[in-house]
Parts: sequence; C-alpha cells; structure tokens
Amino acid sequence: MAIRKIHAPVLGSDQSRWVISAALDLAETFDAFVEVFHPKRDPALDLAYLGPGATGMGAGVGATRILEAAETQAKEQEARARQAYAEATRERTARHGFITDVGREAELMAARARVADITVMARPQDTSSPTLEGGIEACLFESGHPVYLVPPERGAHAAQKVGIAWNDSPEAAHAVAAAMPFLERAQMVTAISIGGYSLDSLGEYLSLHGITSAAHSVEAESSGLLEDTTGEQMLDICRHLQLDLLVMGAYSHLRIRQLIVAGATRTVLSKSPIPILMAH
Repeated sequence: MAIRKIHAPVLGSDQSRWVISAALDLAETFDAFVEVFHPKRDPALDLAYLGPGATGMGAGVGATRILEAAETQAKEQEARARQAYAEATRERTARHGFITDVGREAELMAARARVADITVMARPQDTSSPTLEGGIEACLFESGHPVYLVPPERGAHAAQKVGIAWNDSPEAAHAVAAAMPFLERAQMVTAISIGGYSLDSLGEYLSLHGITSAAHSVEAESSGLLEDTTGEQMLDICRHLQLDLLVMGAYSHLRIRQLIVAGATRTVLSKSPIPILMAH
C-alpha cells in the first residue's frame, strides 16, 4: 500500500506542533499530502450535561453562560491549532492543507481517518485530555486504517530499525500489512515474540516481500492476576535493540480487560519513547 494521504488531527494543545511536524516528516519520505484537521466541538453538545431542564425557569442564564464559555474555548483552541500549523509548516516542502469541522471530536477524527492512508497523532501522556485518547481509539477501531503515534517532541523521519510485536493475532497481521511501506525502507527489521509465538511464518511472509528480518523471542515474565508485564517487556526490548519504530496490533485482548488490567497496548501507548504504528 502506498502512502499518499496523511491525516493529522490536532486539538490546539501543546502537542499540535510536533504532531504536524511528524506528519510532514512522513509526507516528505513518502511523497504524500498532509491534511491537518482541527475538530471543533459543537458548543451545543455541552448543554446536554445540564439535563432536560437546562432551558427552564432559572436555568436559562446558566445555559447561556456555559454556551458562551464553550464557544470561547472552541475559538481559542482553533486559533492555537492554526498557529501550530503555521509554525510547523514554515519552510517545509511537503504538500499540506488545514481544514476544520464541527461536531463530536472523536467521530470527526475517525471519519477523516477513513479517507486517509494513515493517521498521525500524539502518544498519550499523563496530562493528555480525554478527547485525545477518545480520538485515538476512534481512529483505531472505526477507520480501518493504521495510527502512527508520536512521542513528545519526536520526529517521524524514515525509520532505520523497525520492530514488529508479533502475537499471531489478526490485529498484528493488520499492523504488518499497514507497515509495509516502512518495512520496505528499513535497514533492519526484527520480529519480536513474547510468550512463545512462532516467528517462522512471519519471516517467510516478509521475505516474499523482499524484506529480510531477524527473530527475537523471549519468554513472558510471570505476573499477577491483575497485572500484565508484556508491555514493559516490549519496551525493554525496543531499548535493547535501539529501535526507531514499533509495529503492533492494538487491543488484541478484550477491551474490557484493558480497562481493568494494565494491558500491553495501554502500557506501550502511554510509555513508548519511540513512534508506534498501530492497527486493529
């Protein structure tokens, strides 16, 4: 699959500039167009939290103030997103454009992601908004395309050392297929298995695409009932192999378990020091 269109949703936060810069890095590598997209929350949606009596006697003033505050916040966020766009695109050679739309942010991001080859977003941090995390999940589950997550202040130049987190799942297979443009350009590709998954078939598959890969298998560390250390192991391996990019399937286990257990996806999402290409 060729990468021709890159979707880069920005919320007007401090992360916007480096997300746009990373998307432009990829665009310059793959000769692609970057669509920088700012989803604007419809201020009227905030009135839903007031309940059905929001416009009744004594509530009209409160509803008006909430609507005005939401409109002011939306304008400020759009202004910051446009400023980040202007700063990040200065003197860059990749083709790009800026668009906005109004509605529910996660739904808007997923809709734009469906008509792009890949979505570039900021990796969640402790200070990230629920809107960002909701947008990442929406793009992963509802777009049918991969998501490229960028750590703070990290670029996205062509990765030389790429790791594939392989657990023989449909999600991992989808991620490998989506990552082919990256794997074909890499100098070193390492298939990583934690817990005894065979890497032979994956290596044969990659070789048919002209990709030479190494295998790195380790046993899963023992963990408690409500703890999953696979994500930490994966990050340790990434550091040991000095990888530039990790390719992995997202949420291979039931999502409800991911909310209870510190699952591999959530661990890597929140802590990875390198970009992650994920697919579901």
